Amino acid sequence: MAFAYASLFLLVIYIYKPANSQQNHSTLIRLGSSISTNVQPTSWRSPSGTFAFGFYPQGSGFIVGIWLVCKPADIITWTAYRDDTPVPSNATLELTVNGKLLLRTYSANNEAGEEKLIAKIEKSASNARMLDSGNRVLYNEHSDAIWESLKFPTDTILGGQNLYTGRELLSSASTTNIRRKVSS
Repeated sequence: MAFAYASLFLLVIYIYKPANSQQNHSTLIRLGSSISTNVQPTSWRSPSGTFAFGFYPQGSGFIVGIWLVCKPADIITWTAYRDDTPVPSNATLELTVNGKLLLRTYSANNEAGEEKLIAKIEKSASNARMLDSGNRVLYNEHSDAIWESLKFPTDTILGGQNLYTGRELLSSASTTNIRRKVSS
């Protein structure tokens, strides 16, 4: 019986690791790295490929989010600016050389448009990672996590994730519309 409890305890510890302990087991995203809606890859994947962060097709545009990669359809687990109109097919996501995770949109004739911070952080990030836990993490120069998507849930709670005081979950309007469902 003690063996069963010990095994269960070790399994729980393995499944839920803090972001700092997972850092060395994932793909590093360096300052200056970017992805675009119109050039592959359109996302940064976790080491196993289970989760992706980037541009997800939504209607005639794209949303910025995290999704569980699965068949027949991916499952969106986190969305940035979910009530905004999807971005056009010439948007970029960049971990800037200044350490900010930035969404840039452009007009039809490729003139600079809007810029939005995906992660509002006080200090600059030194790198980022998409972890196999579904957590998108920005790290400082000391490898400390300074921003984690799991601390800002939108409509899904993943295993090991907490719903912190002052945060809320709101369901999507429908399976094809990720905007928040508004009660009448």
